[in-house]
Amino acid sequence: MKAVEAILAELEPVDHAPEEPEQQHESQRVQPNEEEGRMRWLTGAAIGVTAVVAIAGTVIAFIELDSIDPDE
Repeated sequence: MKAVEAILAELEPVDHAPEEPEQQHESQRVQPNEEEGRMRWLTGAAIGVTAVVAIAGTVIAFIELDSIDPDE
């Protein structure tokens, strides 16, 4: 039973609530500009992927139209 109590003592609840900004180390803070930069990068990447897919679809459509024989 003492072994169980020892394990439970080691597993005491830990407060995982975020620290106040003034208590955080400078290296742990996420700078607003850095977060905004990440969001802009992700948005740009999503737009880029969408554009590539749209262009590929257009190219495939033109290839299919070109492969249709008008004499048939």
